[in-house]
Amino acid sequence: MGTLLQEFGHDIVLLHFIHRVLSVGFHNLFFIVSPATGPKLDIHFANSKRQEYTSAFGLAREDYIPEFLLRTPIARHDMVRLYRQSKYRRMAWYTRLSAALGKDLKVTVEELWDSVINLCDGDAPDIIGVSRSAAVTVVAEVKFEGFGKGTLESTRAHLRLAQKLGVSYFLVLPRRSAYGRGVSDAWIRKNIPPEVRVIKCGIGKDILFPKAGDIEFSEVKR
Repeated sequence: MGTLLQEFGHDIVLLHFIHRVLSVGFHNLFFIVSPATGPKLDIHFANSKRQEYTSAFGLAREDYIPEFLLRTPIARHDMVRLYRQSKYRRMAWYTRLSAALGKDLKVTVEELWDSVINLCDGDAPDIIGVSRSAAVTVVAEVKFEGFGKGTLESTRAHLRLAQKLGVSYFLVLPRRSAYGRGVSDAWIRKNIPPEVRVIKCGIGKDILFPKAGDIEFSEVKR
Protein backbone atom coordinates (compact mmCIF):
# COMPACT_ATOMS: atom_id res chain seq x y z
CA MET A 1 0.00 0.00 0.00
CA GLY A 2 2.84 2.38 0.86
CA THR A 3 4.32 2.07 -2.61
CA LEU A 4 0.96 2.73 -4.25
CA LEU A 5 0.42 5.85 -2.14
CA GLN A 6 3.90 7.06 -3.02
CA GLU A 7 3.07 6.60 -6.71
CA PHE A 8 0.02 8.84 -6.28
CA GLY A 9 2.21 11.44 -4.56
CA HIS A 10 4.78 11.20 -7.37
CA ASP A 11 2.15 11.96 -10.01
CA ILE A 12 0.74 14.91 -8.05
CA VAL A 13 4.20 16.48 -7.80
CA LEU A 14 4.81 15.73 -11.49
CA LEU A 15 1.67 17.59 -12.56
CA HIS A 16 2.44 20.63 -10.43
CA PHE A 17 6.02 20.71 -11.70
CA ILE A 18 4.82 20.85 -15.31
CA HIS A 19 2.33 23.61 -14.57
CA ARG A 20 4.44 25.77 -12.28
CA VAL A 21 8.00 25.29 -13.57
CA LEU A 22 8.22 23.75 -17.04
CA SER A 23 5.36 25.80 -18.49
CA VAL A 24 7.46 28.94 -17.94
CA GLY A 25 10.26 29.75 -20.37
CA PHE A 26 9.90 26.75 -22.67
CA HIS A 27 8.00 26.77 -25.97
CA ASN A 28 5.96 23.63 -25.37
CA LEU A 29 2.89 22.55 -27.26
CA PHE A 30 2.45 19.57 -24.95
CA PHE A 31 4.33 17.21 -22.63
CA ILE A 32 4.73 13.46 -22.99
CA VAL A 33 4.37 12.12 -19.46
CA SER A 34 5.24 8.70 -18.06
CA PRO A 35 3.20 8.60 -14.82
CA ALA A 36 3.63 6.14 -11.97
CA THR A 37 -0.08 5.28 -12.12
CA GLY A 38 -2.69 5.24 -14.87
CA PRO A 39 -1.73 4.96 -18.56
CA LYS A 40 1.71 3.98 -19.85
CA LEU A 41 2.02 7.40 -21.51
CA ASP A 42 -0.08 10.51 -21.02
CA ILE A 43 -0.17 13.79 -22.93
CA HIS A 44 -0.49 17.05 -21.00
CA PHE A 45 -1.37 20.25 -22.82
CA ALA A 46 -2.30 23.79 -21.86
CA ASN A 47 -5.67 25.43 -22.37
CA SER A 48 -5.94 28.34 -24.82
CA LYS A 49 -4.93 30.90 -22.16
CA ARG A 50 -2.16 28.62 -20.74
CA GLN A 51 -3.75 28.91 -17.30
CA GLU A 52 -3.62 25.18 -16.55
CA TYR A 53 -2.58 21.88 -18.04
CA THR A 54 -4.98 19.08 -18.92
CA SER A 55 -4.41 15.32 -19.08
CA ALA A 56 -5.48 13.76 -22.37
CA PHE A 57 -6.12 10.49 -20.55
CA GLY A 58 -8.24 12.35 -18.01
CA LEU A 59 -10.43 13.64 -20.84
CA ALA A 60 -10.62 10.50 -22.97
CA ARG A 61 -10.60 7.72 -20.34
CA GLU A 62 -11.72 4.51 -22.08
CA ASP A 63 -11.42 6.25 -25.46
CA TYR A 64 -7.74 7.07 -24.92
CA ILE A 65 -5.09 5.93 -27.44
CA PRO A 66 -4.87 2.14 -26.83
CA GLU A 67 -1.06 1.79 -27.20
CA PHE A 68 -0.50 4.61 -24.71
CA LEU A 69 -3.12 3.31 -22.30
CA LEU A 70 -1.91 -0.27 -21.84
CA ARG A 71 1.20 -1.06 -19.78
CA THR A 72 1.37 -4.70 -20.88
CA PRO A 73 1.16 -6.24 -24.39
CA ILE A 74 -2.15 -7.71 -25.55
CA ALA A 75 -3.20 -9.92 -28.45
CA ARG A 76 -3.47 -8.25 -31.85
CA HIS A 77 -7.19 -8.98 -32.19
CA ASP A 78 -7.84 -7.32 -28.82
CA MET A 79 -5.89 -4.23 -29.92
CA VAL A 80 -7.94 -4.08 -33.15
CA ARG A 81 -11.11 -4.25 -31.09
CA LEU A 82 -9.96 -1.41 -28.84
CA TYR A 83 -9.19 0.73 -31.87
CA ARG A 84 -12.64 0.15 -33.32
CA GLN A 85 -14.23 1.17 -30.03
CA SER A 86 -12.02 4.19 -29.33
CA LYS A 87 -13.14 7.69 -30.35
CA TYR A 88 -9.90 9.54 -29.59
CA ARG A 89 -9.25 10.63 -33.20
CA ARG A 90 -12.50 12.63 -33.20
CA MET A 91 -11.94 14.33 -29.84
CA ALA A 92 -11.26 18.08 -29.77
CA TRP A 93 -7.94 17.81 -27.89
CA TYR A 94 -6.60 15.32 -30.43
CA THR A 95 -7.62 17.23 -33.53
CA ARG A 96 -6.35 20.53 -32.06
CA LEU A 97 -2.90 19.17 -31.20
CA SER A 98 -2.61 17.35 -34.52
CA ALA A 99 -3.53 20.55 -36.38
CA ALA A 100 -0.96 22.54 -34.38
CA LEU A 101 1.73 19.98 -35.24
CA GLY A 102 0.72 19.73 -38.86
CA LYS A 103 0.70 15.92 -38.58
CA ASP A 104 -0.94 13.14 -36.60
CA LEU A 105 -0.42 13.46 -32.83
CA LYS A 106 -0.15 9.73 -32.12
CA VAL A 107 2.45 9.20 -34.83
CA THR A 108 4.44 12.19 -33.53
CA VAL A 109 4.45 10.93 -29.94
CA GLU A 110 5.44 7.41 -31.03
CA GLU A 111 8.34 8.73 -33.11
CA LEU A 112 9.60 10.97 -30.30
CA TRP A 113 9.22 8.28 -27.64
CA ASP A 114 11.07 5.68 -29.74
CA SER A 115 13.84 8.18 -30.43
CA VAL A 116 14.22 9.01 -26.73
CA ILE A 117 14.20 5.32 -25.74
CA ASN A 118 16.95 4.59 -28.25
CA LEU A 119 19.07 7.53 -27.10
CA CYS A 120 18.89 6.66 -23.40
CA ASP A 121 18.98 2.85 -23.64
CA GLY A 122 15.40 2.33 -22.52
CA ASP A 123 15.41 4.45 -19.34
CA ALA A 124 13.20 7.32 -20.47
CA PRO A 125 12.61 10.35 -18.21
CA ASP A 126 9.21 11.07 -16.67
CA ILE A 127 8.57 14.25 -18.69
CA ILE A 128 9.42 15.24 -22.26
CA GLY A 129 8.45 18.70 -23.54
CA VAL A 130 7.44 18.94 -27.20
CA SER A 131 7.25 22.07 -29.39
CA ARG A 132 4.95 22.86 -32.32
CA SER A 133 7.72 21.71 -34.65
CA ALA A 134 7.72 18.30 -32.89
CA ALA A 135 11.13 18.96 -31.32
CA VAL A 136 12.02 18.02 -27.74
CA THR A 137 12.29 21.20 -25.63
CA VAL A 138 13.13 19.86 -22.15
CA VAL A 139 13.36 16.59 -20.20
CA ALA A 140 12.73 16.04 -16.50
CA GLU A 141 12.63 13.30 -13.88
CA VAL A 142 10.69 13.33 -10.61
CA LYS A 143 12.16 11.32 -7.72
CA PHE A 144 9.36 11.72 -5.22
CA GLU A 145 10.60 8.84 -3.05
CA GLY A 146 14.09 10.37 -2.75
CA PHE A 147 17.51 9.61 -4.15
CA GLY A 148 17.71 5.82 -3.97
CA LYS A 149 20.21 3.22 -5.14
CA GLY A 150 20.83 3.47 -8.87
CA THR A 151 19.37 6.97 -9.16
CA LEU A 152 22.75 8.60 -9.76
CA GLU A 153 23.42 6.44 -12.82
CA SER A 154 19.96 7.08 -14.28
CA THR A 155 20.52 10.81 -13.67
CA ARG A 156 23.74 10.66 -15.69
CA ALA A 157 21.95 8.73 -18.44
CA HIS A 158 19.21 11.35 -18.61
CA LEU A 159 21.79 14.13 -18.69
CA ARG A 160 23.53 12.45 -21.64
CA LEU A 161 20.14 12.24 -23.36
CA ALA A 162 19.49 15.96 -22.77
CA GLN A 163 22.95 16.86 -24.06
CA LYS A 164 22.40 14.81 -27.23
CA LEU A 165 19.10 16.63 -27.75
CA GLY A 166 20.57 20.03 -26.80
CA VAL A 167 17.96 20.70 -24.10
CA SER A 168 17.84 21.27 -20.32
CA TYR A 169 17.49 18.38 -17.87
CA PHE A 170 15.65 18.87 -14.57
CA LEU A 171 15.83 16.49 -11.63
CA VAL A 172 13.13 16.98 -8.97
CA LEU A 173 13.97 15.77 -5.46
CA PRO A 174 11.98 16.07 -2.22
CA ARG A 175 13.28 18.31 0.53
CA ARG A 176 12.63 15.36 2.81
CA SER A 177 12.31 11.78 1.61
CA ALA A 178 9.48 9.36 2.36
CA TYR A 179 12.22 7.09 3.70
CA GLY A 180 14.10 9.57 5.87
CA ARG A 181 16.13 12.72 5.39
CA GLY A 182 16.30 14.41 2.01
CA VAL A 183 19.49 14.84 -0.01
CA SER A 184 21.50 17.85 1.17
CA ASP A 185 22.47 20.68 -1.17
CA ALA A 186 26.13 20.02 -0.34
CA TRP A 187 25.80 16.37 -1.44
CA ILE A 188 24.07 17.47 -4.64
CA ARG A 189 26.85 19.93 -5.47
CA LYS A 190 29.46 17.25 -4.87
CA ASN A 191 27.86 14.28 -6.64
CA ILE A 192 25.39 15.47 -9.29
CA PRO A 193 26.85 16.98 -12.48
CA PRO A 194 26.45 20.79 -12.51
CA GLU A 195 24.65 20.65 -15.85
CA VAL A 196 21.68 19.00 -14.11
CA ARG A 197 19.14 21.56 -12.89
CA VAL A 198 18.18 20.14 -9.50
CA ILE A 199 14.84 21.28 -8.09
CA LYS A 200 13.91 20.69 -4.46
CA CYS A 201 10.21 20.07 -3.86
CA GLY A 202 8.63 20.89 -0.53
CA ILE A 203 5.41 18.96 0.02
CA GLY A 204 4.39 19.82 3.57
CA LYS A 205 3.73 17.26 6.28
CA ASP A 206 1.56 14.94 4.19
CA ILE A 207 4.11 13.18 1.97
CA LEU A 208 1.62 10.71 0.50
CA PHE A 209 -1.26 13.08 -0.27
CA PRO A 210 0.27 16.57 -0.60
CA LYS A 211 -2.09 19.52 -1.01
CA ALA A 212 -1.56 21.94 -3.87
CA GLY A 213 -0.85 24.84 -1.51
CA ASP A 214 1.83 22.81 0.30
CA ILE A 215 3.86 22.02 -2.84
CA GLU A 216 6.77 24.41 -3.45
CA PHE A 217 9.68 24.26 -5.88
CA SER A 218 13.10 25.89 -5.58
CA GLU A 219 16.27 25.33 -7.60
CA VAL A 220 19.47 24.30 -5.86
CA LYS A 221 22.17 26.92 -6.46
CA ARG A 222 25.27 25.36 -8.04
